[in-house]
Amino acid sequence: MADLVVGRVGTDVTIRMSEISRRAGGRGETVEMAGVIWGSTLADALWVRDELEALAAMPHTIIPVTYQTDPTVDGFYRLRSAAVDAAARDAALFDGGKLGYRLLLERVGGPADVEVQDVLVGSVRTNAHGVDASEAAPMIGLPPGYFMLTTATTNPTLLTRAAEGGSVTVVRDVGYGDRPTWGIAPADWFKAACQVKVDGRVRAGLACPNVPGSWELSNGLVRVTPNGTNLRFDVATFDGTQWDTAKTWRVDVGGSEISGVWSAVTILRNDAEACAVRLVRRTLTFDFLLRRGSRFVEVVVTYNGTTSLGLAVVPSEAATAVTPTGATSPPAIRATNNDTAGNRYVVGTGAAHTQDLTNGAITAANTSQLAAFVGAEVGGSGAAAGDTAEDLTLQYLGYLAERIVPVRR
Repeated sequence: MADLVVGRVGTDVTIRMSEISRRAGGRGETVEMAGVIWGSTLADALWVRDELEALAAMPHTIIPVTYQTDPTVDGFYRLRSAAVDAAARDAALFDGGKLGYRLLLERVGGPADVEVQDVLVGSVRTNAHGVDASEAAPMIGLPPGYFMLTTATTNPTLLTRAAEGGSVTVVRDVGYGDRPTWGIAPADWFKAACQVKVDGRVRAGLACPNVPGSWELSNGLVRVTPNGTNLRFDVATFDGTQWDTAKTWRVDVGGSEISGVWSAVTILRNDAEACAVRLVRRTLTFDFLLRRGSRFVEVVVTYNGTTSLGLAVVPSEAATAVTPTGATSPPAIRATNNDTAGNRYVVGTGAAHTQDLTNGAITAANTSQLAAFVGAEVGGSGAAAGDTAEDLTLQYLGYLAERIVPVRR
């Protein structure tokens, strides 16, 4: 028996397959797999069960599947159902974390007959800073191991960013409405991908336990976690070698920080190209979105009322206004000096706002929502082209909604 990986499930806890049956059906085939979840503890096995069931709850989502013993199984599938035997038929095996499973999948195709279509929809983000579509810089990130990129953008500008899971290729200035296509092996699908952890576990679908004090959003370049003090959050940056010390951020409502803790955490999206979580406390909601290849996290703060909403670095740190070419006013600020890791924080918004350059904060007045971005200029004053604060600001303002879909060639 060998290891089976279904989507994100099976990399940390072994899934052993003992039987597989295939039968033709329409364009593809139906595949049944059965075996044993081989967890070191019952909690491990139950986690795998929960994540398989979460994937099965999204039957239209296409996921990669790999199997060590027989590479012909490798391919892209839809998980139609997942049944895990949690009955204690054998107490010793059950308590030891061994659970039987049976999966029903629909095969879409293998790496030779499937390509990825990147469906892009967007336009320049509405902004009060005079940035138009010719100046904004929408981007997408491609995983390590991609091949055969085809795009309508003539001579696209490619940028490599070294992420924790491998080098991500960033396609800069991609056209709105473009449909780039590329190939990828199933085993490479989740390399340097976005991922969500809740309660210390990587989540495969949209289901998760309600543990709002323990979550993590990461794309291998940016990692966002709760700070533990009030509703603050930490944003860490991967500098190509290691994770640098995180910057702490607070949200001010009506000029003051909200005390207390979150009441709920929800996974809004969980795909390789983008992940999003929502945190809720009474009349306040935070949405965090990360995209593959991005050096910043998008933050949307929504308040049930009209007041001033602001983001501020903690402890305070002097900043300088960021005004990209073409902008009529500064959409963002960055740290005036490099930190001990050689980086500078960047925070900005498309909305009209005031900037506190002494303390490092932005504030929008008379609003119920603040949409912003928080990231870092890696290398600070020596940041590479495409990674400067001006570049990141234009990438944020170049809004794109992205979904990658494996399709048969």
